Amino acid sequence: AGRCRRCGHAALPAGEICGACGARAVEPAPLGGEGTVEAFCLVHRTPEGDRLPYPAIAALIRLDGDGGCGLLHRLDRIHPDQVRAGMRVEPVWKPEGERTGEIGDILHFRPAATA
Repeated sequence: AGRCRRCGHAALPAGEICGACGARAVEPAPLGGEGTVEAFCLVHRTPEGDRLPYPAIAALIRLDGDGGCGLLHRLDRIHPDQVRAGMRVEPVWKPEGERTGEIGDILHFRPAATA
């Protein structure tokens, strides 16, 4: 993620130019911890068209924090019937030594322990 030093706008992924004010003042910013599911859908097929053995859950998640960024990611550790807009979720990270600083460092999201 990135945050503009001039106006404070947060963006994911971070670009060189702020999408809100146009300044070349974007610096890396850590992703928030927990977030909120804003919308979700069930995915029944692979990109190649093969049927999945069980539906995958894709969710639009708004991360906590000032101007929290939204991202589309996978939900896991929850039955599809239990997913709701507004539910609290937390990221499940790769082990620290395997992280590269990219979105793939988050393996998936799961219901938040504080929910």
